[in-house]
Amino acid sequence: MKRSVLLICYLISGVAALSYEILWQKELSLVFGSTSYSMSTVVSSFMAGLAIGSVMGGTWLKKCNNVRLFGFLQVGIGVSGVLLNVVIQKLSPVFALLYYSTKGMPSLFLALQFAVLFLILLIPTIMMGMTLPAAISIYVTQEKTVSEEVGVLYAFNTIGCVIGSMAAGFLTIPLFGLKQTIYIAANCNFLAAALTLKGIKLKSIVAIGFVLASIINFAIPATDYFFNIYHAGRIPSYEIFKIAREQFDVVWRKDNSEGTVVITKGRNVDRYTLTISGKPEGGTPNPKSNPNPELMAYLPLAYRPNAQNFLKIGLGSGETLMTAGKTKSLASLDVIEINQSVIDAAQRFFYPDLYKDPRINFIVSDARQYLTLNNKKYDIISSQATDPTDASSGFLFTREYFEIIKSRLTDNGIYGMFLPIYLLDEKGSDIVVKTFASVFPYCYSWRVWGNPFLIASMKPLEESPEFVMSKIEQYGKGKSAPLEYISGHEKLKAFVRNSKAEINTDDRPVVEYIAAKGLLKLGT
Repeated sequence: MKRSVLLICYLISGVAALSYEILWQKELSLVFGSTSYSMSTVVSSFMAGLAIGSVMGGTWLKKCNNVRLFGFLQVGIGVSGVLLNVVIQKLSPVFALLYYSTKGMPSLFLALQFAVLFLILLIPTIMMGMTLPAAISIYVTQEKTVSEEVGVLYAFNTIGCVIGSMAAGFLTIPLFGLKQTIYIAANCNFLAAALTLKGIKLKSIVAIGFVLASIINFAIPATDYFFNIYHAGRIPSYEIFKIAREQFDVVWRKDNSEGTVVITKGRNVDRYTLTISGKPEGGTPNPKSNPNPELMAYLPLAYRPNAQNFLKIGLGSGETLMTAGKTKSLASLDVIEINQSVIDAAQRFFYPDLYKDPRINFIVSDARQYLTLNNKKYDIISSQATDPTDASSGFLFTREYFEIIKSRLTDNGIYGMFLPIYLLDEKGSDIVVKTFASVFPYCYSWRVWGNPFLIASMKPLEESPEFVMSKIEQYGKGKSAPLEYISGHEKLKAFVRNSKAEINTDDRPVVEYIAAKGLLKLGT
């Protein structure tokens, strides 16, 4: 085998390997409901597989032809990569059974779930690890040049890894989705095998692997994940889970670099539900059972009825934005949403009229990045960031982020946000409240059916709670019923002075990890 051909094959192998790693992290975030858990599982299994495979590969080379071993490994990685995707999608009932069998012991459930996925991922990653000693044995020709030749070999593989990670994150996932991107990665393995193996008999093995992977990919339909910790908190038993999973259909799905957006529709109820990377983020409006989206608009507007501009961070189903849009005095309504697919879903399934309002400006960007780079100030900023269970959302609860928000408020501006206490224990809630109140000049807190809503302002709010609730009643009779005033500025500032809770910062984002642990307590 020509050494130049091996370098190309090992580069292609690197393209596939890092594509798999990114794809598996995204796949498992749908299973865990947290990128922190999915990243830990994939990286640990990846590293363990590479280590075990490197040792096994060195042993197998004593018994096998090195060129054939390298080619066969590429076929095995390609087939197992496609098959693994199907297996993960079919594990939902298994994880549900594990959860309800260990109910009340969430840490045990997470450990078992981790173990199952870790062992499954070891199959392709061990084969990846075995390719290194096989490639070295082919490429290295002289003992005196071994260091240089291994360095060149490793460099080509690393370049492939760079190409694979960039292509998967920025090109193939947005264009083709997770499932087809895995198929593309598998075909990279088959290409490397075809270039490696010579002769009709050996190439027929590559062809068989390609056909098998194609059948798995195209003949077995994708199954959208239904069971994770978020769903567990809503379903009391395994028997009900089995019934519930038959009560809806997936009607729309879009994968991109910012997450997987899924729309489901009830079979017996004309209701759509929005999930983003496994997290329920909204659905067909039902203010009686969930008044939060409406009050995220009504409460700030009650304080600032003459506001000219309004910013919503995170679109969700669009209910808050649509509610704010009913206020004709608002001259502009901006919404920052990092995932274009969320905007597409809101337009298609929830609020098509959002696109007809010329005042609404959709900004597809990371909220922190956009607010840092743009100087526009707002009378009202309303935020219900997705749960801080990973870095992308966890950094929307830090001191530095609140400082950015403060810098984008007008002199009379106010900022409102919900506090996800269902994920944060007392310690985590205290950290967020202290961080919030330590940044803004004036702070107040309300409660909506047990969910705290924090209000910050640049000037003292003179309006009494009774006045605010009466203003909300003007938007609709009974709209203020779920509201309860908790505390004013003096009480929150006293809390900042006296509380021993730490401040949540970019350097030490403790809330992210508290929230990830809080996932385990849902449904217990």
